[in-house]
Amino acid sequence: MTIAKVSKAELFEAMQALRAQVDELARMLLELEPETPVSPPVVMEGEDKQEYYSVRQLANRYGVSVSTLYRWVREGRFPAGHAWGPRTRRWKRTELEGLNNVDKR
Repeated sequence: MTIAKVSKAELFEAMQALRAQVDELARMLLELEPETPVSPPVVMEGEDKQEYYSVRQLANRYGVSVSTLYRWVREGRFPAGHAWGPRTRRWKRTELEGLNNVDKR
């Protein structure tokens, strides 16, 4: 099917069919991962009381880049954290206690 030989109505119909398929796939994905938390990090009063930290927050806390933090995870020098979604990771405060002196090599 070439664009030059297809009418706008046919393209619109194909687009609607694709949207329906995407909606169905999204619904199926949500059914597959009901236990995955989708809420933002829980913040109590002040940063010291925060339960979960993002990769950016931890990079700032330890004074390194995000890529350095992920390298530490790969090398086993830093906890892996928990996947909150396909591209979201969070670290629990209790897992980070005692890591204030991470070797920054």
